[in-house]
Amino acid sequence: MKRASRHKSRGRNVSEGPRYHQAYHDDDEEELDAEDSEFEREEEEIEEDFAWRITGTDLGEPHNWYQPARSYQQKWIAHLGPTNSGKTHLAIEALASARSGVYCGPLRLLAHEIFERLTKRKIVCNLITGQTRRITEEAKHTSCTIETLDLDRNTYDCAVIDEIQMMGDETRGWAWTRALLGVQAREVHICGDPSAKSLLTALAQKCGVELVCEEYKRLSPLHAMKTPVALGEVSKGDAIIVFSRKEIYEYKRVIEAQTKHKCCVIYGALAPEIRSEQATLFNQPNGPYTVLIASDAIGMGLNLNIRRIIFSEIEKFDGSALRRLTPLEVRQISGRAGRYGSIYPEGFVTCLQSRALRFIQTELVAPVRPLRRAGFIPPFQFVELFFHRFPNRWKFSRIFAKLLDRIEIGQGFFLCDLSDQMRIARLIDDIPLNIKDRWTFLQSPLDTSRQDAVEAFLHFVDVFTTGVDVPLTIRLKHGAGRDPQQQIKSLENVQHICDVYLWLSLRFPAFNEGEKAKRLRKKVNELTGGLLHGLSFIASKYVYIDPNDESNWGDP
Repeated sequence: MKRASRHKSRGRNVSEGPRYHQAYHDDDEEELDAEDSEFEREEEEIEEDFAWRITGTDLGEPHNWYQPARSYQQKWIAHLGPTNSGKTHLAIEALASARSGVYCGPLRLLAHEIFERLTKRKIVCNLITGQTRRITEEAKHTSCTIETLDLDRNTYDCAVIDEIQMMGDETRGWAWTRALLGVQAREVHICGDPSAKSLLTALAQKCGVELVCEEYKRLSPLHAMKTPVALGEVSKGDAIIVFSRKEIYEYKRVIEAQTKHKCCVIYGALAPEIRSEQATLFNQPNGPYTVLIASDAIGMGLNLNIRRIIFSEIEKFDGSALRRLTPLEVRQISGRAGRYGSIYPEGFVTCLQSRALRFIQTELVAPVRPLRRAGFIPPFQFVELFFHRFPNRWKFSRIFAKLLDRIEIGQGFFLCDLSDQMRIARLIDDIPLNIKDRWTFLQSPLDTSRQDAVEAFLHFVDVFTTGVDVPLTIRLKHGAGRDPQQQIKSLENVQHICDVYLWLSLRFPAFNEGEKAKRLRKKVNELTGGLLHGLSFIASKYVYIDPNDESNWGDP
């Protein structure tokens, strides 16, 4: 593969979004022009011996990166079907029967669920997520979130990769591509939506592995209703899908005021434990909570007794723009209704607005649109090699942006959106770190839209560079007031900072207060759960806990 001319757009196609160096729009333009000129001169020298390759492999051809996996006589078995088709069950049975194996899932909730299922069957199992590491020396099985899969240290008889259609996800797709191409297992069971079939076929051919596709049908019927419903008409077992945190609570308020129903809420910013707790309350057949208000976070990871899915809207804000739901999202969310084996033998789907109903009806029966490309990101060793070709005066974020703009992309792949990592890179550009530590900090699960979390993170990194242990210190500048929704939001900030600290504690020994972070996180979850039960103001000492003073975390 030849590299494109330096004067042409490289990496991501212009139509897919701005080039990464354009993220520097707030820097001084004259300084950037001077830097660009120096980069051009440096690149002339780099091209002569670097040849834009790593260990003889084109960067844009990820299937060539994982030679240890290619040394196996591998067999891929794809279990493809819609939500609620039983496709994952047979894969988990194969995993349980194997002498050794690994499950790779998209969520902490799912990794924990498989860990518990294997443990109940007397199978000794490790549990590894970004924030948790339960290792048993004699374990031959591991359940992990897909980003934490270790490709270098372990080999397996069987691997299960769940929700394979996520290869096409703009931000996380790289993790599925990496797991599929790199896991060292003789038998790889791949579960997901039928839209991934053609892409799996192409990747199997590239890797020279045998692919067997098993296709499944839904186990219970799912019906698109002919008419929309009003909020006052919601009934037991309904789940209203809402794409705004603020509106989730507004729908809860309105429904509880206008009807006899009490509502549970589930959305992505809630801790996994709280989402699981809310799901349990909703699932109780004779419990007080009969309606669920949720975001698309229910599309994966929770078993819910839903009779009817009701879309409040068919558009969502994806972090950069308002867009319509994709056909895959419509099918994934709708398929949560009428779960096989639940108290509702069939599921229904409708909307609050008649204009949206036709769209939902059409997408549910539309032919599957095949995935065309799998996401990837450059591996660390390539970033490191590229970085060291430039003088120390260059900021890492500038070099990283240049690298991303120049990556050649092979057929069937795309470069994932690394905007989050780029924002973190810019935040820590002026902090002295070696390249390996800097890259690790870039991978942290920091939500850069949370100002309190950003400031806590920068404090952690600053202390880390001094060579001393990094305490769990949280400075909350944004008061919660007496509004229970703001109280929950403030608690979510504390929970997120704890998650970031726990993630760092598993990668840097200096972050040695992981147990304290777990205790604080547990207390925050208790307080959040209490607020969600009533969404009414409770004693201030419950909410205004001092995260840095453990003596006030107990019961009042």
